[in-house]
Amino acid sequence: MTDTLFSLAAAAPPLGVAAPLAAFSLSGLFAKLLSLLWVALGLGLVIFFHELGHFAVAKWCGVRVERFSIGFGPVLFSKTRGETEYALSAFPLGGYVKMLGQDDIDPSQLTSDEIAEDPRSYSAKPVWQRMAIISAGVTMNLITAVVFFAVALWLGMQAPSAVVGQVTTGGPAWTAGVEPGDILRNVGGRKVITFNDVALATALSWGDTLPLRGYRADGTRFELELDPDDSGTRRTAGFAPSLGLTLGTLSAESKSAVHPTSPAAAVADRVRPGDELIAARVLPAPAPPADGDAEEGEDGAAEPAATEAVPLTSFINYSAVVGAAADRPIEFTLRRPDADDPDATGETFSVTVGPTPVRSLGLRVSPQPIAAIRAGSPAEAAGLRVGDELSKVDGRDVGLDLDPLRLPNAFFERAGEAVPVEVVRTGEDGGPSVVKLTITPDARPGWISRPSAPTEPLDVPALGAAFHLNPVITEVTPGGPADRAGLKANDKIVAATFTAPKPAAGEEGREAIKIPFENEKVEDWNPFAYVFTLAQELPEDTLTLTVKRDGTQQTVTLTPAPADDWYFPTRGFLLPRELIERRSDSAADALRDGLRETRTVVEQMYLTLGSLLTGRLSIKNLRGPPGIISEGMRIADNGPADFLHFLGFLSVNLAVLNFLPIPVLDGGHMVWLMWEAVTRKKPSEGLVIGAAYVGLGMIVLLMLTVIYLDIFEHNVFGWG
Repeated sequence: MTDTLFSLAAAAPPLGVAAPLAAFSLSGLFAKLLSLLWVALGLGLVIFFHELGHFAVAKWCGVRVERFSIGFGPVLFSKTRGETEYALSAFPLGGYVKMLGQDDIDPSQLTSDEIAEDPRSYSAKPVWQRMAIISAGVTMNLITAVVFFAVALWLGMQAPSAVVGQVTTGGPAWTAGVEPGDILRNVGGRKVITFNDVALATALSWGDTLPLRGYRADGTRFELELDPDDSGTRRTAGFAPSLGLTLGTLSAESKSAVHPTSPAAAVADRVRPGDELIAARVLPAPAPPADGDAEEGEDGAAEPAATEAVPLTSFINYSAVVGAAADRPIEFTLRRPDADDPDATGETFSVTVGPTPVRSLGLRVSPQPIAAIRAGSPAEAAGLRVGDELSKVDGRDVGLDLDPLRLPNAFFERAGEAVPVEVVRTGEDGGPSVVKLTITPDARPGWISRPSAPTEPLDVPALGAAFHLNPVITEVTPGGPADRAGLKANDKIVAATFTAPKPAAGEEGREAIKIPFENEKVEDWNPFAYVFTLAQELPEDTLTLTVKRDGTQQTVTLTPAPADDWYFPTRGFLLPRELIERRSDSAADALRDGLRETRTVVEQMYLTLGSLLTGRLSIKNLRGPPGIISEGMRIADNGPADFLHFLGFLSVNLAVLNFLPIPVLDGGHMVWLMWEAVTRKKPSEGLVIGAAYVGLGMIVLLMLTVIYLDIFEHNVFGWG
């Protein structure tokens, strides 16, 4: 009885790709080897229990078991006890139990009358006993999955909360009106607890629309539908989980809880990973010195009183405070947990962090027509349409008098006011016309949401509208970065490159980020807003622009400079995803929760198979042995609970996949037994042999495919 192992990634939590080691070290190598050992033992355990099910029921039915093997191919180690050889074979892609009268390498044994005369042969047993033997492996895997899940949930696991964080501008969720801070409770008709559930429910959903139900950040209920994106390898909605308020680090080796080039770097020695942001007090900008020469705090330059502290309860609440006060220093109150008593309140302390000036490029471009409008937004209420081109805002020409990159801040500053806007709209006859509108912006700070990909437009949250930017320079600021680099109006940007500083000795450098401004394969490839975002987030990188002027190309190095009156809504704290703990209250609850988790994963597996067959899910989501090992090593580093949950998922995976009606797998054998039960006779030898070779060919082809995908598509070895 042959059983293979591979994984349907879409039925598991979103998988990461194992990254190469940042720097070689003996301790790092030892940790990797230890993780690899745990994964090998875990995979072996999953396969062992599957084969143990076949073995135990075969023995119970009086069948002679000739070999019990973990792995396929040449035998590396074996020991014979009684009538059975116990073996460890070379290729750990599954395992098998070889019984008298049943051999997938020689399927003719199933129809041999001579072998069937032996009362201890598999083929001599009644159909119901053979069905029990065949299904025992699947049954054992489902039982062990319940146990793995139960123990994992009893120990307690952490997972991203089902709170929406970043919403992709112009994406399905953004257009439908999903907002950062929304708490999702039902996606596509399926209950969700964690964001892993959200991603799976989205990927495996059916129908043209995806219904969502949940709560806004203020506690009000919402129900809406969106049109999911089916263009990639799996269905997506265009949102990501929220960050939390507990400080983290850039990497496992780092001890700093702030970005080294941010304003928070000034308090790096006072904060550390694990500290939690609990309150913020906005301080007015320091008053200018009296008579131009008095120092801050001297007579004539008294500082205004600070505002009251605002409790920080979520990352969304934190973003609103930071976004609204982007130009002012903020005093943050943090709580440091008690290392000796996790339940204790812990000490509190405060640090003051200044604003982050925008790194200006010293040039302006013009906006392209509106690419997307959010449902229920001021833009929609005012009659703004997709395709309209912003011409004037409050009488100022956009692109000449008003930098379109400043529109997210400009409209936020006019929140609640009636702002006159002129747009150029293409009429039904194809001709342009100027349309005057009046828009009352919401109090949504700009640049909280910013492009994370070259295809993402610039969000103007206060309007609920988004647009791309033209790559042609309309104006160069005299004496600014672009002017010093030699750029001129009407230059067309055709590429941008960010080059990281040379790494220190013993560290691995980062490859340059090259962004072409034209991509014939991707629709809506307009990366200017994305390039501007990277210029803020990679301040130490060297930025080079390739521009076309009068038909010729030239490359210049542009050094962004801090703006005097424009600030980015970041402070530099390193905040990882918000996590919730999944923990069962008792052993009985853990067993019940483990059973529920097993049922859910089984359902997800069959939904995944259905999505693969209908084309809603790409075959690129499959994982083979390298991918399973890579993901297992990553999860093993998270602790025993996460690793046991991973083994539970693999147990269900092995059960479901091996019960598919494919010859040489358990499901294929069950088909022949059902044939025999209905017709009262065994299938012909030629049919069994032919089907076995077809099934074996399918398995080999599938295994080669998933291994190829692991290496070249998922890049599990970090070769890309």
